[in-house]
Amino acid sequence: MTINVPPHNREAERIVLGGLLIDNTYIDTVASILPPEAFDFSAHRLIYRAVIALHEQNIPVDFILLGDELKKRKHVDKVGGMAYISKLLTEVSAITNITHYAGIVKDKYLLRRLISVCSRVMDRCYDEAGEADGQVEYAQRCVSDLIDVSAKSTISDLRDLVQSSVAEMDAIAAGDQIVPGVPTGFNELDKIIGGLHAGELVIIGARTSVGKTTISLDIARHVATAGYGVLDFSLEMSKSAITHRLIAAKAGVSLHNLHRGLLNEDRRAAVHRIKESLEALPIYIGSPASLRIQQLFSRAKVIKQRHNISVLIVDYLQLIKAPKKTAENRQQDVAEIARRLKEIASELDITVIALSQLRRSEKGISLKTPGLSDLRESGEIEQAADKVIFLHNPQKRTHLHRNIRIKGTVAKHKNGPLGTFDLIFNGSSATFKDAVPKSDDDEVDDEVEDEVDVPDWVK
Repeated sequence: MTINVPPHNREAERIVLGGLLIDNTYIDTVASILPPEAFDFSAHRLIYRAVIALHEQNIPVDFILLGDELKKRKHVDKVGGMAYISKLLTEVSAITNITHYAGIVKDKYLLRRLISVCSRVMDRCYDEAGEADGQVEYAQRCVSDLIDVSAKSTISDLRDLVQSSVAEMDAIAAGDQIVPGVPTGFNELDKIIGGLHAGELVIIGARTSVGKTTISLDIARHVATAGYGVLDFSLEMSKSAITHRLIAAKAGVSLHNLHRGLLNEDRRAAVHRIKESLEALPIYIGSPASLRIQQLFSRAKVIKQRHNISVLIVDYLQLIKAPKKTAENRQQDVAEIARRLKEIASELDITVIALSQLRRSEKGISLKTPGLSDLRESGEIEQAADKVIFLHNPQKRTHLHRNIRIKGTVAKHKNGPLGTFDLIFNGSSATFKDAVPKSDDDEVDDEVEDEVDVPDWVK
């Protein structure tokens, strides 16, 4: 019968401890990587705790002082005596490798924890404790807890926060920084909301075919061009359709003709010119057939760890499945999803942009500017959101033979003013841009390349 031994590397543990005794300057670095529990050998855990205790008291850590600390704790015999500590000093060949060995110790520690987590999950499954969806959520939560999403502490010194805020204010005043947050790429909108901010949930709502998906992809492209990572989850569109939109917007060509493969030679050349710059953008796209909120969190957490994304886009909120199926009360489901999206923004320290459907319009109502009461299926969406932005097409044109003006409204802004802004929708490339000041007849007569009807794919 084979007995499985938990992963460990005692040689790496000894090298880490010996290195700390030789050069105390590595203690803070190693302490940020390894908790005492990371050491598999109990004697090593006791020695490491004594090292950290001395360091926190600003006492130099050497052979003699460590021995005194272990005697006070009555741990000398438990660690193998002073002879064992002396042996630790002889096993270190190169101090500069200490962080490498600390990484090995951490890897083994995480594997042991993962084994423990899997064992607990298996026990719960065998006991049939609850529904399968609940067990999957429990497993995902346990595993995601093992991922070190951010090295930053959740507690900050007010002095550091004040210094950061004043420096940000000075940078904006000097023109070195346009807005306090991540720019959306739309100047009038950024003037109102101050850009996108980590920890916030931003809702973009509009009726069908006004441009929710389009503006979200425009924001993704602008944010990524500024060097910030973006994760886009679309539950309505395929990855290919999203890619086509990004190409058409970047190259300024007809999306309809790009879909059909009917671009002329000049337009194909334009696509090839932007190919490399578009490939370089830190945009990551997911297009699952269905998605539960706990799956969204787990996947976003992994991508945050791997690529340090700043913005998560969800298209759209009402298509996400709640943690538990409660078909008899969809409003409660949507309320829970909205709250969880806000939690994702806070825990991952990112901006979450969630697109939202509006209530089905009554006859004659669709021409009115949307309000917070129009958010579909739940007033809790409004409560969870930090910002709510509406897009509205007052002219209600469906065949976009030329550019049209779209009205934007910031209807909720927890930390700032409300306001309106104008955008121009380009019906050919399916992209938005800032509007020029209105003319007397309120017509926008910019030239549109490859005029086409755009009925179905405008969202």
